[in-house]
Amino acid sequence: MVAVRWAGPSDYRAFGSGGVSDAANELDRVFVSEPLKSEVSKITELVASAAEPVADSVEGSALYFLGCVFARALKLGSWSSPHITLSENNEIVFEWWHGTKKITLYFGESGAEYIKVWGTDIETEMDSGPLRDDWSLTSLWIWLNH
Repeated sequence: MVAVRWAGPSDYRAFGSGGVSDAANELDRVFVSEPLKSEVSKITELVASAAEPVADSVEGSALYFLGCVFARALKLGSWSSPHITLSENNEIVFEWWHGTKKITLYFGESGAEYIKVWGTDIETEMDSGPLRDDWSLTSLWIWLNH
């Protein structure tokens, strides 16, 4: 029996178990690295093609939270790839939709923020704030998919 600890990456370019063993590394490759290959490539392409340099911390933050949301979604059984773009302010942006609900995550030099939307009224059907940790991310993901 092999135990694998699924957690957010300790290094923003490493996902999954953190290399606890050879077996865990192989599981990470098959279940984590391969499924996220297109998302990581998209982020790398956006950063490389940006008109102005994107801060390393922005890319690192986006990759870290990508690994975290993927790990949480796997546990909840509801992963879907985000739409990934670069804002005019050089923020990396992830967006997910589920029915009338939408979550947008912004990764900029001042940190990560979210916008949660479930209608068109900015006062009563939208919420936003800083994305502080994995648990706030989990809460958003559960809200989006239920």
